[in-house]
This record gives sequence, structure tokens and C-alpha cells, in this order.
Amino acid sequence: MSAAENEDHHEKDSSEAQASRYDLVQPDPGLKNLIHDFPKSMLRWLLPQAEAAFGPIVDYEPLRQEMRKSSLQARGRELDFPIRYTFQDGNELIALIELHHSKQTFDIYRIAHYYVDLDKDYPHIPIVPFVIFSDRAKWRKNSWVPNQLNRDSFGKTWMSFQYELKKLKFISAQSIRESENPVEHILSPFMDYPKVDRLEVTLSAYRNLYRLLDWNLFLKYLPFIDKFANITARERESLFKQLFKRKDFVMILEALEEHYSKIYIKKGREEGREEGREEGREEGREEGRDALKQELIGNIQFNQKVLRHKVAEKEELQLLDMDELRKTLEALKQQLLDSHL
Repeated sequence: MSAAENEDHHEKDSSEAQASRYDLVQPDPGLKNLIHDFPKSMLRWLLPQAEAAFGPIVDYEPLRQEMRKSSLQARGRELDFPIRYTFQDGNELIALIELHHSKQTFDIYRIAHYYVDLDKDYPHIPIVPFVIFSDRAKWRKNSWVPNQLNRDSFGKTWMSFQYELKKLKFISAQSIRESENPVEHILSPFMDYPKVDRLEVTLSAYRNLYRLLDWNLFLKYLPFIDKFANITARERESLFKQLFKRKDFVMILEALEEHYSKIYIKKGREEGREEGREEGREEGREEGRDALKQELIGNIQFNQKVLRHKVAEKEELQLLDMDELRKTLEALKQQLLDSHL
């Protein structure tokens, strides 16, 4: 087991529990797993100057995620990942990490609220907020999300807040090829690289993770990389052969083939059963989904008008799937609630 994996891995996760999640990896849950499995490596990636200033990380503690309510009737605010770190010299730091796959779900006022809530509970510990965007869109300069709030008048600053923005597409995949941080290699499919380098970037991630992680964690994050690099079964087989060229790695190749065949046999069975159940009901469901989608869009437009804040035009909302529409509506509702606290 490598030093990086030794420091970060949560022994509480059994290999059986990991296996059950292989075919369920999505951008947000996948990134959340990453923070749980590599809390130290995550901070080293987000804030490399921390250990330079305070010495090595000696301990960390995930904090409770729901902040206190201002009243029993108020809706609680739930944080993504606040983690309290302790360093060798005794200094402490709280990293407040938010994950977003799309700009649509982001609200700077919400993370500012989180920051203030945390500061109230931990007034003597520095808090550094980070927001990670994993979407593949190339943001134009004038379409970036706001990363600071400043309110000045009468020659004074009444409020100032900012967070560290980490847009993965702004990072060159080439720049992290030699990194000793597994977090960077796992995230490399979301980074910037020419399309023709897709397989090369994936192979580099395979090589580095095989070098840095133990077998269980290596297996756990391969499907994550495959999914977001759009790797086909044939491409994966070719990449594995390049990764394990020596004859003494035949056993590893066989273990990988068996591992993937188990995943897809299980997945195929589940999909087959589900198909049989759904076939007779899908037609009626489609109409219901369309009606629900229009209702969600109507609610979003109504909340936009109340907040006097434009999230998207109706035509743009039509292109979003149901989950994205629900998240957008929830974000707008939260803004309304926060504005009345």
C-alpha cells in the first residue's frame, strides 16, 4: 500500500461495499466519494500552501453537515463537505468544499450563508471555502460565476466574501501527468485536453493510480475514469494490455477481466428485469414526465420573477433533464427562504 493511500483511505469501507457502488458512479456522488477516501490529498490539491505554512496534516474530522436553524420553523441549510484539519504545528483549518456539475445549481449567497454559520460555530479557526465545477463546458470570460461579494458605500466596506473557484476544465491534463496526488489523476477526465488525447489521458490515469493506490481503491475508481472519459469495453481492454505489458502481469489482467465481467453480468441482469417491468408502463409514464417537466419549468419561471433573478430562458430550461430542473428549483426556493431569514 502506498503512502498516499495509507494516509487517506477510510478502513471502514469494506471491499464488498465498494463493489456494490461500481456501476452507480455519477459525477457528484463520485466526487463525494473522492473527498471521503482522500481527505488529505484533496486539501493538498485545493490548498497546497497549507502544509507549507503549518507542516503535515496529522488529523482531520468531517463536521456535521446541517447547520443550526435560526428557528424551529426554519429550513436547515445543508453543507456539502466541511472538514476540520489539524496540522503538525497545532494549527487548525476548516475547508468548506462545495461540488457542482453545472453553473445552474450554484448560488454564491448560499455558500456565504454556510461560511457565516461555520464561522459562528468555530470563530477561532480559519475557514477556506472552495467550489469545484466538473462540467465540461468552456466558460466564456463574461459567463463565469461570481466568486466574490463586495458591498461598499459611504467609503466603507460593509461586506466582503470570496471563495476559491476550481473549474476542472481550466486545468491542463498534461500539467498533472507526474503528480503524486491521486485526486488529480482521478479528476483528469474532466480536465482540459485535445479529444485525440482522450485514450492517452486515460492510460496515464490508470498508470498513476495503479502506482499510487492499493488494489481495492484502484478498482473502485477505474469505472469513474472510464465513464467520464467515455471509454468503451474494447478501448478498456487495449488500455489494460498497454498498462500490463509484462508476462508476469497476466494474473492481474485476468483479475481485471473477471472483475469487469461480474459488473456487466450483474448490470445486464438488472437491466433485463427492469426492461420487462417497464415495457408496459413506459408509454403512460412519458406523458406524465412531460407534464411534470412543464410544471417544474413554470415553477422555476415564477420563482425567477419573485427573486428578480434570471436563471435561464424557457427554451434553455426545456433542454435540462428532470434532475437538473429539480435542483434549479430547489436552489431558487432556498434563495427565497434565505432572503427572509
